[in-house]
Amino acid sequence: MEETVVAKFRTWVMTQYWLGLIPGLLILIYRDFIPKYLANDATRLVSLRLFYDPSFISHDWLLLAHYDEDRLTILFRAIFAPLWFLTKDGIIIALIARACVWIFLLYVIVRLAKALQLPLFALAVGFFYWVDQGQSLGAGEWIFGDAEGKCLAYGCLFLAIEMLLRNRPRWAAVLCGVAFWFHVPVALWTVLAFYVALLISERKNFLKGFVIPALITVAVCLPMALIALRYMGVSAPTPAGISIDWLIVMFRNPHHMDPHHFHGWRELVELVICATLATLSFRLSLGDKKRTFLSLLLFALLGEFACGVLAREANLLGLLKTYPFRAADVLVFFFACLTLPSLIADLLSRASKPRFAQLQPHGARVTAGAVACALLILPTISIGLMKSDKFFVHQFVTSWVAFANHQQTSYSEMTEWIRLNTPKDTVIIAPPWLNDFTLESERATVVNFGRDPHNGLIVEWYQRYCAMNGGPYQTFGTDTETEVQRHYDFLDAAQVQDIHKRYGGQFYFTKIPRSEPNLQLVHANANYYLYAIKD
Repeated sequence: MEETVVAKFRTWVMTQYWLGLIPGLLILIYRDFIPKYLANDATRLVSLRLFYDPSFISHDWLLLAHYDEDRLTILFRAIFAPLWFLTKDGIIIALIARACVWIFLLYVIVRLAKALQLPLFALAVGFFYWVDQGQSLGAGEWIFGDAEGKCLAYGCLFLAIEMLLRNRPRWAAVLCGVAFWFHVPVALWTVLAFYVALLISERKNFLKGFVIPALITVAVCLPMALIALRYMGVSAPTPAGISIDWLIVMFRNPHHMDPHHFHGWRELVELVICATLATLSFRLSLGDKKRTFLSLLLFALLGEFACGVLAREANLLGLLKTYPFRAADVLVFFFACLTLPSLIADLLSRASKPRFAQLQPHGARVTAGAVACALLILPTISIGLMKSDKFFVHQFVTSWVAFANHQQTSYSEMTEWIRLNTPKDTVIIAPPWLNDFTLESERATVVNFGRDPHNGLIVEWYQRYCAMNGGPYQTFGTDTETEVQRHYDFLDAAQVQDIHKRYGGQFYFTKIPRSEPNLQLVHANANYYLYAIKD
């Protein structure tokens, strides 16, 4: 009787795929489920609030230019904007949205793992390793983090692959189209790779296997595609020697778009290795056709990455600004991580049969799986513990304690004072690296690094951003945030006055006390000063 209960429990555990996500999920929770704004949380929440409250920061320069920063993620905004009706606390909204997105992604990954016929231990080891290693290889892409439309677009792709593996191609086609409504750039490259793989794998069933699903996807995504084309068509006069595409690719986003910045050729080799290993790891029981599709999908993504690398060598910046690297960067690595542990276990179990002949086949596989776990996880943990940014339990605990006790920092006190004591149409000269300033103060700013337009308006954004630095930048991408932090607080009176006249900044927010006659102190605390700018 006891053996029967144990056997039933073991059988139950082996069928609960969600258990395999727990090790990786713990890493995600400790690292990212904290009461703080993550990378793009604050800028996304500004857009969500504008969706239901058009009067919010009505004097923001991007709004006055009729720029909608989340026009390419319409469905994401429609789903999560109503959270602003529940609470006006941006942190709580960010946490709710983050939890919802994560739950959806975990759900679709479980479905995908079942469709791929992955063993439970392979899912556990692979997902943990993928999360712990940052989810990508070099171009800075991720799926789990703050709540964004791109996360749901990746989720739609996973569901589309799962539907195709379960012989439901029309539902897969619908999901490919829906992905465009969540995030156009991600959908563009993932769906393109999906249909390249489908075209080749379904060449003997061209009409039903490829043409009909493709037409369904086009019908679903066409309105969103037209919106995207209109959005990208906005142009503007540029300074001599500088193009719009150069500003978008080389100045603002080299960490995502310039392969010279993240060693694209080296990553291409790594991706080839990952795609090859994943191809070898797909289960034979899937059948030749499905294994062929999955392999072609990975190599299609690899081809997109290679095209991006070659486009950089040919200086085709117009192609690079569409993010050709992000999908391959995260997805090829994802599939390699999920499938490789089972291949390792198979190889180890074969080698161990003579030594562990007394074990049942199931016991040999469990032993091999444990060895595979150790081989993959232990080096990762040892490396992670040596890096302070990866040992994040302390940050998790302290941030939640501070949030529960409603501890107010000097920064939050200053933004609250601005929100309560300045007119709603006020424009603040604020540090451009503080992405949450607009959300917390509920006031427009002269410019913000995180709210950068990806069309012709990037020219004015660049000019405003240079003004915050006191002149042109010597660095690129996220390095400019470090550079502007060195210069912003030390802008002289003439530079502050020029920003006031050119861009309408009425208050100057700084960490440094100032004594210039054109700057009148209106509020200060232990770390920050707010000055009204006199004409």
